[in-house]
Amino acid sequence: MEPSQWIEIYGLFRNEIHKSLDFHVEHFGRFLTLISALLGITATAISYFKDNSFSQGFASCLGAVLGILASLIGMKLCDRFYEGMLEAITITAKIERALGIDVRPSPNSGNVPEMPFPKDEHLLPARWSNDRRDIKTSKEFVDARMKEGSNKWVRRTFCLFIIANAVLLIYGVGKLSAH
Repeated sequence: MEPSQWIEIYGLFRNEIHKSLDFHVEHFGRFLTLISALLGITATAISYFKDNSFSQGFASCLGAVLGILASLIGMKLCDRFYEGMLEAITITAKIERALGIDVRPSPNSGNVPEMPFPKDEHLLPARWSNDRRDIKTSKEFVDARMKEGSNKWVRRTFCLFIIANAVLLIYGVGKLSAH
């Protein structure tokens, strides 16, 4: 493959990293809004039906089930976008190796000007290569990173909403069983 083709493919996958992360953040925001709205509507319904135990229980159970489902779907969808970003990172790492930009140019290779940061071992940030040094497969890299970074906080937020909705569900079942 020609170097220009490698560079073009590299650009495509670097864009893919950004698109996947943008979708990850965008969908997290949308699901966060949806789940918050469901919680608000459920709380309003519970307060509206304060004199009717059955209606309170039904509203609580319905809102909680919808909130839990939205949380699970949102978590799964955000996971997929984050996974796509990590997979694109593994591909760009391979292309960086093929292009030779993941190593520091040798000063003996001809007319190479003095590089800034002369003690750096790599042209790319050290974190990029150190982060992948002991990992042998793309799957290992993706699996190791799925519960880190922004995805860790997205998952924790969805789990928090699942717990809040589970409490509402328990409340609703209690109201329904008391009726």
